[in-house]
Amino acid sequence: MAVWLYYVGRFLEAVALGMLLYALLYGLTTGDLRQELRLFFIGLLLFWVGRGLERWGSRLS
Repeated sequence: MAVWLYYVGRFLEAVALGMLLYALLYGLTTGDLRQELRLFFIGLLLFWVGRGLERWGSRLS
């Protein structure tokens, strides 16, 4: 049962890393610092949630 939490957490971490890269590229190409920071913090939040799910899933299995 807990194995799916591990994989969902890993997936969220991968999505978050992609979002962080997108935020960097968005900020470099448009110069919109506010939107870049919003995307950055959303990616950071997704990464933390994914990390927590990954750890929780690995502890339960």
